[in-house]
Amino acid sequence: MPEGTTSSELTDIFDMFGSIYDDITYGSGFVILRNSTLDRSLNFYFDEVTGRTTMMYGWANMPGPGTGWNYMSFYPKFYEEFGLGTHSFQMQSDFITDIIGTVEFNVTIGGPNVEYIYNFLSMNPVNVSVPKGTALAYFDQLIINYGLITSNITMTITFPSSIDLLENDIFFFAFNMSGSEEWDEAPQELYDAIVYNYTTNSLSLETTTWGPVSIFSAMSYKLKAPSDFTLISTAGTPEDDDGEFTLSWDSSDRAVNYTVYQYHQFISEINGSLTLVAEGITGLSHPLSGYTNGTYYFIVVAYNINGDSTLSNCIEIIVAIPPSEPSKEPVIPGYSLFIFIMGLIVISAIIIKRRRK
Repeated sequence: MPEGTTSSELTDIFDMFGSIYDDITYGSGFVILRNSTLDRSLNFYFDEVTGRTTMMYGWANMPGPGTGWNYMSFYPKFYEEFGLGTHSFQMQSDFITDIIGTVEFNVTIGGPNVEYIYNFLSMNPVNVSVPKGTALAYFDQLIINYGLITSNITMTITFPSSIDLLENDIFFFAFNMSGSEEWDEAPQELYDAIVYNYTTNSLSLETTTWGPVSIFSAMSYKLKAPSDFTLISTAGTPEDDDGEFTLSWDSSDRAVNYTVYQYHQFISEINGSLTLVAEGITGLSHPLSGYTNGTYYFIVVAYNINGDSTLSNCIEIIVAIPPSEPSKEPVIPGYSLFIFIMGLIVISAIIIKRRRK
């Protein structure tokens, strides 16, 4: 579509699609056409002030033989031309202002006529979800005359306070348009190049220049796993003598609840062989009792709201309850001698009686 195409100029398209979609929803800045039988929808977004079309994406039944339903997306790309020297500018977007504060692009050019064509969006232009985290933004970028770039390209992305970089991991993906048509996560080298600034809640990514091909990438975020924490107990050492003790642990950042497991061997991972002692614990301790003699191993697992987990250290508790002493009857002084003498008297009386007979 020509730059500046307005929604009013799409009347014919709406009329054409009206025979395909039976459910049309009009909203503030958007129109959604849906085929309720096939569960297919096509989304139109536009600027309510200017009427300019900002994005179209979804399924359409394209006319012509051998076509049928296809997923498509249309959106404008912004254009920036660089001359000789160092350049820094803030990237534009129709949708992203409420998700990312700013995206700055820094590059040094060794000659004129280097063109940077781009857009970054909050809505997914492809029919494949990112495989990890919650999608935050999608970037479509193309550099023309890239050979004149004499420095690496640095992008600085500032995040709103709702996405605290101290609490969240950021992931990057590239869409494989020539092969699997899936999102491939960026290699470790890219993550190693990221510099975080927790004061400004931003990150800087420095990459080498890329060739004259369109690079379609995505960024997502995910709450970090709970932080490391330590498990201890009130059991006696080296052995517990009553089988009653309390497990306790320090607080794990980002954890919402804890689960306790036990086993007869050292625990290095959570599997089906372990005995579940308690789960969904929101406090920082759990009392245990009724343990008989033996060696027990315990571990606590912290979970965040996404179900990601972190294991505590594994502790060993040896229960050795002393055997109870046999009960003793009270002893009366001289009582044994009295019994002995009485026995002699009875025996003597019997003997004397027999002799008299």
